[in-house]
Amino acid sequence: MREVATERLMGSSRVDAGRPAESLGQIISILGARRRDLRALAGDRLRRLDARAVAAADRHVEMEARLASVEGHLEQLDQARQAHTLRTARRQERIARLKQQVEILRARAGARDPGAESRPDPRVHTPELQAAARARMYQLGTALMYVGGLAVLWVVLLELGLALGLR
Repeated sequence: MREVATERLMGSSRVDAGRPAESLGQIISILGARRRDLRALAGDRLRRLDARAVAAADRHVEMEARLASVEGHLEQLDQARQAHTLRTARRQERIARLKQQVEILRARAGARDPGAESRPDPRVHTPELQAAARARMYQLGTALMYVGGLAVLWVVLLELGLALGLR
């Protein structure tokens, strides 16, 4: 743009020296055109800069919103971590208390029955003990069925004896 205006000024320098008023008018018109070109150029640059500033401000607002969202998520994660840590600590405290209570109960049981430690605990459920208990249960079930059958037979015979008049 500057080169075009310079060429216009240089091109107008070829005016006649005999007509200074016309050459002065040409210079003024060239300077006016140059001023209008500069004003248009400055206006165009200002519009582009304003558009860039608006776009940058929009990006800034968007980034602030995203940052606030990320900070909110981080806060939630921190609260969840603290809650998990608290639950874990409470669980460990409860386990420790239960272990102490079990030790106290074992100590009391040992004080009441000194031979208790040498005998196996009958409540321990090993596969062998479970099989033996199941076998006893089957035997008891068979015996109860046999006794029940005899009781029913006796009742039937009693009723038949009454029906036949044997009594």
